[in-house]
Amino acid sequence: MMTGAAICSEDHRTAYMMRAARARRERAREVNRQYALIASAVMITALLFSMLFGISSEASEDTNTYDHKYYTNVMISAEVSLEILAARYADPAHYSNTREYIEEVAEINHLPVKGGTIPSATPGSKLIIPYYSEDFK
Repeated sequence: MMTGAAICSEDHRTAYMMRAARARRERAREVNRQYALIASAVMITALLFSMLFGISSEASEDTNTYDHKYYTNVMISAEVSLEILAARYADPAHYSNTREYIEEVAEINHLPVKGGTIPSATPGSKLIIPYYSEDFK
């Protein structure tokens, strides 16, 4: 049979063990919170550095100019022939010769090409012609 002192001692030991287990759980939670906070701070710092240095490096590397293709509507006249328009609008970086440009103009306007020219492109005819520009419009 247990005496009152033994029961009291056992109750104290059980209460102590419960408090110790609770303290260990709370400490583990606190350590996990600190690890999560440190990991979050590292990720945010890495993200900010990548955004900051990634944007600046892209801006300094992009020195190329890009040509944008546009279309305009022109009227053929006695003074402005298809060959003159080709000389004015055909960019040598995009067309190897005037004939290639005229063929594209004919294709855009659904017109036949004969002998390197468009027979139906007579004075008074309206044509849609392509041109290139570095400006973005």
